[in-house]
Amino acid sequence: MQSSTREGSLDKTGDLAVYLVDGITDLSGKSAYGETVQTSDQKHVQRINICKSALSSWRLAASTVGHELNHAYHFISGAYNRWSKISADYAFAKSEYISQAWEYMNGGVPTNSIMMDNFNTMISKEYAVGRKK
Repeated sequence: MQSSTREGSLDKTGDLAVYLVDGITDLSGKSAYGETVQTSDQKHVQRINICKSALSSWRLAASTVGHELNHAYHFISGAYNRWSKISADYAFAKSEYISQAWEYMNGGVPTNSIMMDNFNTMISKEYAVGRKK
């Protein structure tokens, strides 16, 4: 079975801190089950916060942790930093889409409308590779 996060790829995290918190609000003000907090240089992860409500089922807990570990991998591997050179919106959308696709492929239930919004941002003409501005 092939995994989207390669074995040993999180070794650069050192002592990765995972916290259980009472509530998480995303950038748009909506509640979320988890968040990965990166350093200002977008190369390392400070911590992963998991909302206590994500522990309401094993499936949701596993889906949330896996989703956040995908984000951690994007930051640590340098992928997020590379994507940010296109734009911050593109990097955010790409990381979210990949993390939500991981959830879907592993039995989670990501919100399809959010997943499609992120996909549409990634493929928009504004971010087309080689497009002259």
